[in-house]
Amino acid sequence: MAPWRLLDHPADLAVEGRGDTPAAALAAVMEGLLAQLGPGDPHPGPPEDLTVEGLDRQEALVSTLNELLYRVNVQQRWLACPQVLELADTRVRLRIRSRRRPAGQALDTEIKAATYHDLQFAANPDGSWRLRVLFDV
Repeated sequence: MAPWRLLDHPADLAVEGRGDTPAAALAAVMEGLLAQLGPGDPHPGPPEDLTVEGLDRQEALVSTLNELLYRVNVQQRWLACPQVLELADTRVRLRIRSRRRPAGQALDTEIKAATYHDLQFAANPDGSWRLRVLFDV
């Protein structure tokens, strides 16, 4: 089973990620998000570290996902190979690879932003973690 899945939602895009750790659940959501944007990049650029901070974990998570969307939508980048290096109470550190998206190459799905609506991040009874994020499309 994939570490992420799309959830039924009438208007927006809901992605749920699961993992053995909180960082793995976030990585699964990022993988699901990137899969909705388009096919994976066969020639991703060099690795780049990224740190995003928030007032609490929820803000750090949403801000991290929105930073990825900023790079895709505004900077016109393809993103690949996201790795969660650190997931703290107020900070997320990632390593991503990216390169400029060729002019005229459209996304499969236009995703505007990650939202706080129905954001769920919790441990499951078996000790695994689940992160559910609703994206505005």
